[in-house]
Amino acid sequence: MKSLEELDTEEKILKLVEQGLELYQQGEFGEAVSCYDSIIKLDPEYGDAYYNKGIALFDQGLFEESNKCYDKIIKIDPAHKEVWLNKGVNLFMLEKYEESIECYDESIKIDSKDDMGWSNKGESLVILDRYEEAMACYDESIKINDKSAYVLFMKSKLLFDLKKYEESIQFCDKAIKIDSENSEALVCKGDSLKSLGRDEEAQQCFRKAEELEK
Repeated sequence: MKSLEELDTEEKILKLVEQGLELYQQGEFGEAVSCYDSIIKLDPEYGDAYYNKGIALFDQGLFEESNKCYDKIIKIDPAHKEVWLNKGVNLFMLEKYEESIECYDESIKIDSKDDMGWSNKGESLVILDRYEEAMACYDESIKINDKSAYVLFMKSKLLFDLKKYEESIQFCDKAIKIDSENSEALVCKGDSLKSLGRDEEAQQCFRKAEELEK
């Protein structure tokens, strides 16, 4: 078997990609980043290296560094939907919510049928207290994919905050039907039931949620 030094450039890149993915899967994020840096030195236009490096940096909590990678890809391929989504998530983690929304909008422009772009945008809008816009985003996401327990729960939580308790319960039930171990949805349902004066039913939800969290 040839050593890395004996391989030609294309073979080296393929070998380093393989090593980087293996290290990432083992949780060796820093070592994976080193592999991707080696690929970039060999081919500065190799977009997948920036993408995988960005993910590995994200998993280390290095959100700004991760976005530097995504910005490189955007220069190479501005129509890369996942990059805009990932950049938006990094900005969300950095509490730059308006900027995260701009990224989700770019993702939605590329693929308006991607439920993640809509739901992520909704989460940023909720934090900015733009509830009507957030609800519209969650509705759009659910229209595209009504099997996401997480988005159904996020909508139920927003409905609860808007004091729409009956509707909140309906969406909690939809989330629980998909994911019976969704303790957050059970707590949200319990909170809505309690707000409606249905204390016994609320306590049943809280007890079940507590059991799931043990």
